[in-house]
Amino acid sequence: MTLVALLATLNIMVQRKSVLSNKITIPPVSFEAVTSSATATRTDNADPCPAGFVYMHDRVLSKDITHNDRAIPRIIHFLLQSRCIPEELATNIQQWNALTDHSIIYHDQKEIDEYMTANRKDFASISTAYNCAPDSRAQMDIARFLILWDLGGIAIDIDNVPGPAFLNGTIISNTDECVFEVDEAFTANPRFLASAPQHSALYVAITKFVLGIFVVKQRCHDPESTCNYAPLQSSLYMGFIADFHDGRDQGNVKTHRFKKKGYLKSNIVQINTNRTEGDLFTHLTLSDSTKDEIKLNIFSSADQDQCKAMNVLNNDSFQVDIKSLIEIAGITGTYAESEQTTTSNAGGAQQNETCPDGLNLINSKYDPRSIVKGRKIPKIVHMTSKSHCFTDNFATNINKWRFEGHSFFMHDDAAVDRLFDRDWPEFPLLKESLSCIVTGAGKADLWRYLLLWEYGGIYSDIDNAPGDLFLNGTVISDEMDSFFEQELGGFPSQYFLAASPHHPVMYFMVHATITRLLDTSSIKHQYVPFVTGPGATKAAVITAIGGSGYFSKGEYVGVNNRNVTIVGSRREAQKGRYVHRDSISKKAEELSQMNMTQYEEARDDIQGKSHSCFLEIYKKSKISQLVVY
Repeated sequence: MTLVALLATLNIMVQRKSVLSNKITIPPVSFEAVTSSATATRTDNADPCPAGFVYMHDRVLSKDITHNDRAIPRIIHFLLQSRCIPEELATNIQQWNALTDHSIIYHDQKEIDEYMTANRKDFASISTAYNCAPDSRAQMDIARFLILWDLGGIAIDIDNVPGPAFLNGTIISNTDECVFEVDEAFTANPRFLASAPQHSALYVAITKFVLGIFVVKQRCHDPESTCNYAPLQSSLYMGFIADFHDGRDQGNVKTHRFKKKGYLKSNIVQINTNRTEGDLFTHLTLSDSTKDEIKLNIFSSADQDQCKAMNVLNNDSFQVDIKSLIEIAGITGTYAESEQTTTSNAGGAQQNETCPDGLNLINSKYDPRSIVKGRKIPKIVHMTSKSHCFTDNFATNINKWRFEGHSFFMHDDAAVDRLFDRDWPEFPLLKESLSCIVTGAGKADLWRYLLLWEYGGIYSDIDNAPGDLFLNGTVISDEMDSFFEQELGGFPSQYFLAASPHHPVMYFMVHATITRLLDTSSIKHQYVPFVTGPGATKAAVITAIGGSGYFSKGEYVGVNNRNVTIVGSRREAQKGRYVHRDSISKKAEELSQMNMTQYEEARDDIQGKSHSCFLEIYKKSKISQLVVY
């Protein structure tokens, strides 16, 4: 029986609307037709397996038996390479038949590959994530999560057999919504997971996999890095192991359960593996040849173009799509004007904006000399603000960044939104994560990383002034690939940064920010400097070049041999030798005049959101309204 047919048989997909309605095309299969086909008796002559192997038939029971009065359906899912398994394993696996009120479904490699590469509306990037996963364990995990999301039930590694506690029915109660194992350190054991369909913790696991596997894939293509799935695998269970309280129930094994609601407001049960081995499951000792026969293979027929598109860090052309940048920035007028002035409307590329009395118009300007053949970091200065209208002090300060031979782009709120509104296949969940940003400053943090990733250039906060050692931008030489100041805290600067287009460090900054936003347990109470600000920058630099995050001045070589240059020292940062921070006195007062207090204060629509970011996007996806158990 195929997964699609099983979905139809169990009526899981019937009557669903909105985002799930078109994710899989399900043929009209009647329950009787499927079950009779699935349980049809094969003759020995018709058995497709070679000598020494046994064909595993599905056992599909009535939904009245498997779903009645129970959140977690009585369906056991085995994922394996082929339905033909070695006799050594088949003899033991028959022990699961003792659970006479459970359906038993075997999902083979071909079926899983077809299922995982179908177009979906609910998890749009999952096909790419599955196709391009670095190893079979990763593919097994995401397939298991998705099958449980759609169908619910019990997913167990096929080299485990049930112990007495599982067979006597004391493990999963009718009201349990999710059950899984943890060790003494509360690290999840991925061999077993039971869940109701569309459980919110599964949503966390699937979305974290899709997001995280992109970064794992980037590291796989760096010859100097280790392609390691294990850290991501551990993080997938974040939605299952949030804050919990110790609850004790009846039964031998249940004394080792931890029942909790967690930050996703759902019933989750943790079982301590070390105390229940043999009572809960017994792990079979199999020969190496049998292990090879049941292990999933890497999906070999994956769309190679799809995977190549995922390898975004291979782009080292250092080319700037200036036409796209001009469109994103919203510039009109004569882009080629290169005359440098010091007035507040210097530039010549007009945004067709007028300013209220007391405020000065700051225009953007494209100078063709800013794109230099053979240079890595383009001579383009980027800033962002609510509008192009500034007080005298801010206008004077901003114009200090108009260097000879450099373009200058002031990106207003509309330009910021235009950048976010583009398609970003290399950053799954980018747009969803915006729902969890607390302040305008937080949005500007993510925006600057994304902008420099795509177009490269030099970014500075609008209240910074260039220091004497910045040398009107000439401190950044043609061969430099990215450029930071060591700030007062000893880590790379986030208020000022520069990079070539598609530099790995900027990719990791965008990814780190999305990840930290999604991991936020309280939107309202998130610490912005850690989530989107210097904390995300520091984490990304560590990912790109290693180390502890506290770097002295020098040039560092990182992922794909792309370099990171750090200048200055804490003392020089304090004196403003490269970048003079907070150069505007009475900044809060002047921001208020420019109607920019939202950059410093929490947004009104966030004030009451003390729940997690995952719960926010789970709700907004409308998936939570479609739960069928």
